[in-house]
This record gives sequence, C-alpha cells and structure tokens, in this order.
Amino acid sequence: MQFSDSRQCNVQQVQSPIFQNQPRLPTPLGSFLYTSPYFTKLPIWDRLTALPLLGPLLEVDSSEEAYNHYDQISALDLFEKKGVSQRLLR
Repeated sequence: MQFSDSRQCNVQQVQSPIFQNQPRLPTPLGSFLYTSPYFTKLPIWDRLTALPLLGPLLEVDSSEEAYNHYDQISALDLFEKKGVSQRLLR
C-alpha cells in the first residue's frame, strides 16, 4: 500500500467483527445488534434513530419502482427525512 507524503491524513482505526459465531439474523438487524458494543462513543438514543431506515433498506430491492424511487433520493435527504440524529450523521 502506498501513502502520499505531500499531506497529512487523519486516520481512524476501524474494527470489524466476525459474525460467524453469532445466531443468524437479517442483515440490518444483526449488524445493528452485534456491532453496538463497538459504538461506545455514540449514545444508544442516537443509534436508535437509525431504526426507521430499516424500512427503506428492505424496500429498495422489492421492485423496480421502489428502487427508482430511492435512487433519486440522496442518502443525506433520506437520513434527515427518517429522523436520523445529527450526532449520528456526523
């Protein structure tokens, strides 16, 4: 891997859990539950504001019409429309 010496980058470490030993749950629900211990700097209330995104996440692939509907909306607009907290958006 190469890195540029011409500028400094703010790098954050990311942890990604392995779910193979966990009971199988639908992807959005399993990811939400099993990664919650890794988001210690974000209060549970802010994380819960992401739950209304489950509907669009499940609906987007249900039909071509639904896909086209969500394809025309920016992620930020969808997050704001569904009430995702400002703290979670940062």
